[in-house]
Amino acid sequence: MNMTSRRQRGFTLLELLVSVAVLAILMSIVMGITMATNQATKTTSSKLHAFSSARNAFDALTRNLAQATLNTYWDYDDPNAPKRYLRQSELHFICGPAADLIGNEVPSAVGDAVFFQAPVGYTKDSSKEGLQSLLNNLGYYVSFGAPQNLPTFLTSFSQPSTLNRFRLVHFKEPSEEMDTYGQLFKDPVSQAWFRNPIGDNKYCYDLGKNIVALILKPRVPWGTGGVPVTLDATTKATPEMYDSRAGASADPQPVWAHQLPPYIDVTLVAMDEESAKRWVSPGGANELTIPDFSNPAEVEVQLATLEKRLQSRNSNYRVFRKSVEIRSSKWSP
Repeated sequence: MNMTSRRQRGFTLLELLVSVAVLAILMSIVMGITMATNQATKTTSSKLHAFSSARNAFDALTRNLAQATLNTYWDYDDPNAPKRYLRQSELHFICGPAADLIGNEVPSAVGDAVFFQAPVGYTKDSSKEGLQSLLNNLGYYVSFGAPQNLPTFLTSFSQPSTLNRFRLVHFKEPSEEMDTYGQLFKDPVSQAWFRNPIGDNKYCYDLGKNIVALILKPRVPWGTGGVPVTLDATTKATPEMYDSRAGASADPQPVWAHQLPPYIDVTLVAMDEESAKRWVSPGGANELTIPDFSNPAEVEVQLATLEKRLQSRNSNYRVFRKSVEIRSSKWSP
């Protein structure tokens, strides 16, 4: 074989340039696909983590809400001069706009709030941990701010303003510190049993971060003529609030007095951490306006408005909804 045939088997400069160009294009495509896959994996992982926490918070809320109790019984209106039987209870169930229930204690509270008693068996006394039916004061609301009862050493890692987020707060008071019965005898419509400890920031814990709205709407299974209705101004104490103690001594006694609503429609709106950062100013202030959801007839419209606001900054969010049956309810019209 001569030198000429050997040179004919080699690559020309043009062929090398074309090969390098094709290789560069293929590498660019592969790198683009790899980066897109990594970003998609990161985003999906973030979503799963964020909404997994929100789902756990939602499940805990609805599970405890289903256990609400009033231990209602019938008794004379006045033991010394009885005239009629009335429903009676030493416990309390109250649900309504958070601004009305705890506005002074938590000015940043938004959406709805609920407070009640349930036998969840929470105690600080280790000797009573086996008593799983102990009664506790419980409550839930959403507020904007730094974490509740965060250890001091954790806040030293960052400025408090950078920790400001919407949070679902869980109020859970140990059984040995319940003062619900005492408050009832002091004032039949007292709300001090949850307002006082919340005002002192006692027994309030973060159940979920980046939860921007909690909407709670009690329902009764029937109305006049057996037609299902949602509680409104004609069937509860006020247009915005369900209060089991409101008007309980009136004649005639209101239908809601010392009764649990059989069902509560629970709606929770959550977003991921990256989306949440877009709604906090550099100074730590909230830039997302939350509707008050006080009018049952406008809830769906206000929820759609909130979703549009979230979409305006490309927020990644999710809406959780469930109709919770309160097992201890013995509603009768």
